[in-house]
Amino acid sequence: MKNHSFLALLTSALAFFLLSGCLKDEDKGPKVKTSAATRITGTTVVLNGAVIYDNKVQITYETGFYWGLEPEPGRMEHTISEPFVQLRGDFEYLLTNLEPNTTYYFRAFGENENGKGYGKVESFTTHPEENTIVNITQAIPYAAHAIYASMEVTFNFPQDYIKEWGYCIAEERLPTLDDEVVIKNKYQGNHLFYDLKGNTNYHLRAYAILKDGRVFYSLPEIVKTREIQMDPISNITFRSAVTDFSIDFSDNIEYIGLRWHTNPNPAWGEGTWVTGRGPYLMANLEPGTTYYVKPFVRSNLYWPHISKRTIYGPYKKFITPPLPDIGQGTLHDPYTTNGAIYLKTSDETVWVKGYIVGVPKSGYLYSNSAINNTEPFTENNYILLAEDPDEVFMGNTLRVTLPAGNIQYYLNLVQNPENLGKEIMIEGDLYRYTSGSPFTGLRNVTEYMFVDKNQQK
Repeated sequence: MKNHSFLALLTSALAFFLLSGCLKDEDKGPKVKTSAATRITGTTVVLNGAVIYDNKVQITYETGFYWGLEPEPGRMEHTISEPFVQLRGDFEYLLTNLEPNTTYYFRAFGENENGKGYGKVESFTTHPEENTIVNITQAIPYAAHAIYASMEVTFNFPQDYIKEWGYCIAEERLPTLDDEVVIKNKYQGNHLFYDLKGNTNYHLRAYAILKDGRVFYSLPEIVKTREIQMDPISNITFRSAVTDFSIDFSDNIEYIGLRWHTNPNPAWGEGTWVTGRGPYLMANLEPGTTYYVKPFVRSNLYWPHISKRTIYGPYKKFITPPLPDIGQGTLHDPYTTNGAIYLKTSDETVWVKGYIVGVPKSGYLYSNSAINNTEPFTENNYILLAEDPDEVFMGNTLRVTLPAGNIQYYLNLVQNPENLGKEIMIEGDLYRYTSGSPFTGLRNVTEYMFVDKNQQK
């Protein structure tokens, strides 16, 4: 009798020891919670869990779920997991290709260097056989900061049984109808998402809501947006500024350019545009004024019902300084070059002061971006004056027409390339050319003098 009692006691102690050891080993791992499944459809579900405590270990290096048709943890035949780099927090996984109207069981787990931790077993039941299937047929980056998507909804019952359909989109995670960007009633249509962040992964899903309240989602599409990166605004004067931008793609571009205005969101048709590759000169600005500038890309892709093909990047703003002293146009107080350009008027017999910075390139007399400032020079009828001796933009220059005779002979750069960069004062008539690309010029020149008397010819 004593032997049996001792054996029973020994067996109980051993069982307690083994059980305690198992529980202790599991307790060394992270504390894990299994949360209710969400976003259930006929064939998909999102499993949810959380690491709520990590037993003072800095990293839980794996989280996941055991799942299957059997409720017992040891008989769940599937595992889904991935590395986890937080001390604690929520995690979720999307399951697909499930059977409709079927009950599944799942259990969250987490593992650190001390072992595994487990949550309790939860269950969910997929919706009955799906009568509607939502698909995204195409999702691609469009120009920059935009995504084009198309979807279709197929069904085996009257169309009016679908209460609502559309898209939902979110940054770096699975979107739901709770997200801010939800586009409704796009049945078998297409949509352009724009004003998005650049260089960002967006998750996009189509959805359909039936009149009985059931919600069906498509499988997610992940699209990375492309980006326009704008340079800082530089060379800001009271009447002009310079900027440029870059794009990280080259396909499907019809043209690119820049737009600026005093309104950050101008109406269509307002503002000033320049197209082509930069750098870009923003000329003919007003002193002491705030301007907003946006780069844009015009795509050559076209789809029905998508009229927006010009996509803008984020804007930058700058303020021009107040109007400085621009002179009086006299011999003793000549106009500055920028002052003469800013006046935009005709004025007979005035003096203007500036640096000789080059000549117009052949065929680009009225361009805002082309100066010939290197030898050999081939244009002897014009010189260009600017306030900055290193100016490179035509829009910041005064076009001086050289009259035949001594003035042309001594000032043209074909015969006198050493005049490049010299500061000069010239007397003539200001005029405003208003056809095509407007500019201010000086003609009927009667007199000139170099500011450095030793350079006088």
